[in-house]
Amino acid sequence: MADSSKKKRSPYTKDRGTLGAFEGETITRRRFVTGGALAAGGVATAAVGLPALGCAHLGCPVNYVPAAQRFICPCHGGVYDKQGKVVGGPPVRPLDRFYTRVAGGRVQVGQRFSVNSHLRRFSPRDPTNHLDGLWQYLYPSRPTT
Repeated sequence: MADSSKKKRSPYTKDRGTLGAFEGETITRRRFVTGGALAAGGVATAAVGLPALGCAHLGCPVNYVPAAQRFICPCHGGVYDKQGKVVGGPPVRPLDRFYTRVAGGRVQVGQRFSVNSHLRRFSPRDPTNHLDGLWQYLYPSRPTT
């Protein structure tokens, strides 16, 4: 006769003490792979979708394209003229600037500052912040960005 004190071990997680499994719950290979595929799909969707939701140049290196005579942001599709003003794409304001000067035959680069569509100077702001009209008062400066 079989010994009743010995229990047959479940091929799943019920009797294995797997972390995250509740009493009576089983984790099958199909559920594990499905969950992994859904997680990977979510990460891929976020990687593609989140940049599309951004409406400004967010720190990517813009490139000057001589044939078009424009600066172009390859990450977000922003297009800027020679002054850094927005001429196409989703950006909400011109590119930020740096104080510069020539001293002793060398160009010295100083602190960054933001500009609005009329190229008026403001303390540094996040690239997504509008600086025209009332918006200039709603967004505080962020010198760390």
